[in-house]
Amino acid sequence: MKTKLISLIICAALMLSLCGCAMLSEPRGTVAPVPTAESTATPAPTAVTGDKTYFQDVWRGDVKYTAMEYEHYEREWLDEYLDPIYALAENGGTEQEFDDADFNLTDELYYIQTMLTLISLKQSARPDDDKVAEELLYTQEMYYTANDEYWNAMHAMAVSPNAGLMSAVYDDILISWFEEYEPTEDDSELGVYNAENELIGEYFRLMAQPEIDYDAVGQVFIDLVELRRSKAADSGYATYADYAYDMTYSKDYTPEDAQAVWQGVKEQIVPVMNRHSEHVYADVEQLQSSNAVDYSSAAIINSMDRILPKISPELYTAFRYMVDYRLYDIEHDSDKANTGYTTLLYYVNEPYIFNSAYDEFYDYTDMFHEFGHFPNAFYTQSDLLFGISDNDLSELQSQGMELLFTHYYDEIFGDYADAARGYLLMNMIHSVVDGALYDEFQQRVYAEPNLTVDRVNEIYAELYEEYGYIPYDGYETEWMGISHNFETPFYYISYSVSALGALELYKLMEDSYEQGVDKFLTVCAMDTEYYYYSEALEEAGLSDIFSAETYSSIAQALDESLS
Repeated sequence: MKTKLISLIICAALMLSLCGCAMLSEPRGTVAPVPTAESTATPAPTAVTGDKTYFQDVWRGDVKYTAMEYEHYEREWLDEYLDPIYALAENGGTEQEFDDADFNLTDELYYIQTMLTLISLKQSARPDDDKVAEELLYTQEMYYTANDEYWNAMHAMAVSPNAGLMSAVYDDILISWFEEYEPTEDDSELGVYNAENELIGEYFRLMAQPEIDYDAVGQVFIDLVELRRSKAADSGYATYADYAYDMTYSKDYTPEDAQAVWQGVKEQIVPVMNRHSEHVYADVEQLQSSNAVDYSSAAIINSMDRILPKISPELYTAFRYMVDYRLYDIEHDSDKANTGYTTLLYYVNEPYIFNSAYDEFYDYTDMFHEFGHFPNAFYTQSDLLFGISDNDLSELQSQGMELLFTHYYDEIFGDYADAARGYLLMNMIHSVVDGALYDEFQQRVYAEPNLTVDRVNEIYAELYEEYGYIPYDGYETEWMGISHNFETPFYYISYSVSALGALELYKLMEDSYEQGVDKFLTVCAMDTEYYYYSEALEEAGLSDIFSAETYSSIAQALDESLS
């Protein structure tokens, strides 16, 4: 098994990704620890997994989200943690002194990142609040600055006569990276970083308006494309797609490789979607109009509280921690940003789920999806400074969790269980199709010279029909409602390749639920910063998503399940 190569990306940790953290010092007063909450439910004695364990436990801060307070971080506070590093570089000291100084500085970066997460969550809850948006931009710049200062300090230490002290903490490879690092002499990179964040913030502000100005939204997109193309060129990449696949997401396949996914989806999966969409959505419409299901957040949480003990004590432990420490916001609120994600509160090593619910049936599957990220983040530790999550594997974990719950749909949805299963499978099909569509869309857009909003709409319209969708009035601007196109371009392919793996897990669960659960939890426990997606599939005994046979096999299984 090979360990993932780590890319040196200063701002990579600002992505909405799943990460753990190292053991930290006692939390500050703004995130005060509280006594461990007592579970109100008792796990079933005969879970599907029995006594088998898949995860290893890690340190967490045991802090309720309601006890966490955002703090405006002042730049001069960081000097307290930088000064000891520079003093050791100049005057020398002991390895223990460097160990302590490095720990304290790293600890402070975790704290600043947690403040960034807290203000980001506020912005997601109220995207039209100008004061929150302004504070978010400030804290994004503060974290960038702090990370930059960390590298400057480590470089000074690595090129000093006292560099040997670093071996107490870092291996030779990292020390050589610090030595080779070139401290920034101007603010050009920071300027690009700030400009990108400002444009993303403007996108969310525009999309939160009662009447959306699609021309303005499109222009924000054009500005982001131009900015990112320049960034890729400055970094020595031929295209931004190459840059994003490598530097942002550290994929072990290329944009060219992804074309095999486009082809397999168009030839095998799109026909399945077209054959079954009409009757599946007719059944779902009956479910929606029946008022037979409670869509409230309390009902969703209660269903998980009943079902998870039947599957796995380890999943239930993670769930109870989430509930007891209120590490989720899944309430329906029309003022929220139209987004859902799982993030990490680094300083206390606790995952947090945010979702803009619709007060509809889909709120169940959305929550199950986000909870699929939660156990992996709950049980694994990653590295804020050097770790990069494999998003394909991360999405396999979340989509696999959605399918895990289908075994209990009779209990959740009663007479409408089959309609709910059909919807979920169709939703997985759309994940496969849309993941390919948006990757091809983004690759074409980012390669298009003299880009205009009209041309972007034209490209989307062409692909929309190629991927089996029927045009409707205004469909050509549908891409603007997908925040990934603005915030995290080239992420969407992860939904496609991961859904293919998740659908294979579903086939296994249909044949033997116990064996399917075992496969899923094996995958769910894999550290996304250690495994490439392809390695995870191979180790779990799942199919190669770049093989044409995989698409035909999954298409056949879907036809059987949806007929």
